[in-house]
Amino acid sequence: MNTRNILASTSRSVRRTLSLALASSTLALSAASAVPQGAAARPTHVAGPEATDLIARTHGTILTAVAVGGIEALALPSLVASTPRAPNTGKPTVHALAGPDAHGRIAFVENDMLAKRHALDVLAADGSTTRLFEADGDALWDHVAGQHVAVSPDGLRVALVRDAEGQTCRDPGAYLFEGELGIWDAESRRELTTRARVLDDTLAWFPDGRRVAFTALIPRSDARSMLATQPEHSDGFGRATLGWARVAVVHVLDVETGHATPLHVGERPTVSTDGRTLVLRDFEQHWRVVDVDTRLSRPFIAPGAVSPGAIAFVDEHTVLYWALPTAGATVKYTENNSPLIGKKSMRTLKLVDLRDGRFQTVVPYIDPRRKVSFGATLDPKR
Repeated sequence: MNTRNILASTSRSVRRTLSLALASSTLALSAASAVPQGAAARPTHVAGPEATDLIARTHGTILTAVAVGGIEALALPSLVASTPRAPNTGKPTVHALAGPDAHGRIAFVENDMLAKRHALDVLAADGSTTRLFEADGDALWDHVAGQHVAVSPDGLRVALVRDAEGQTCRDPGAYLFEGELGIWDAESRRELTTRARVLDDTLAWFPDGRRVAFTALIPRSDARSMLATQPEHSDGFGRATLGWARVAVVHVLDVETGHATPLHVGERPTVSTDGRTLVLRDFEQHWRVVDVDTRLSRPFIAPGAVSPGAIAFVDEHTVLYWALPTAGATVKYTENNSPLIGKKSMRTLKLVDLRDGRFQTVVPYIDPRRKVSFGATLDPKR
């Protein structure tokens, strides 16, 4: 039997798995960076001790996209696991996900690489699915749907970057994707016009469901002026990319008026559950804690933080983030690896209190290739 006939006889689910494996290998290869000769070895652990009370005071759910096409959930503080969307059932991959909202609804982008179709869906707590839109194009390779999606706390609005195009930056080198910010009314399934050109970066709703934080490129002269308004700190925040013609700046969009306000130089915004504080980072992974009203910021070092960094606030003062294992933990490695890249060290998900830097591990081992989100629920004692 020739190659053409063999492929023709291969089942659709197997071909999807092969396509996803190829995509994972290619992305991992493009993202890999070697440690320069003579450079210090990268740390593998973060020093303890850990706090013991952060999980107990956290109320919400961590979501993780798993291959192929699955979504797993971990409730806090109970640490009870569930599977809102079972993997390996013939469904397309989960390209991006967000939530859950206050009612347990999950927003996610479903991507069918073989059919070159993608869709934005909302999965309810009862297992039913509402489709907000479906369109042609491979979300991964054609960049018609971004890597980040966000659902408002009340579940009424969903934000997603669409139709992104590559932007090359030099000194330091980076290849960014810039597209259109789309916002959908989850009840009417109608898309709201924003006309905002944004980076395919984290999108974060404020608790009022009216404002959303995003990252956009602005002229470097304007970015320099914004940095000049901040108190001097030794972290050199945002300085590395001031050689770019356009610099990443976090903005806040009022969906009702369509007005967007530049807030602070940086990227990957996350918003506190009371809407008063925002955490962001710069290109070199320095964190800043920003007062939304004054726009003033302070440096913060999250113990053992690794890229991509912060995931979400779980309350007014505590952030869930990607991190190294704590000292004493066994180093574990990923499975189902690309033969070109090989195994990767597993990461952890940790909580950190922005007031004192205390931290606690929530998920001791997680594949760094996974998509992760968090949705807060009200503390029943409040």
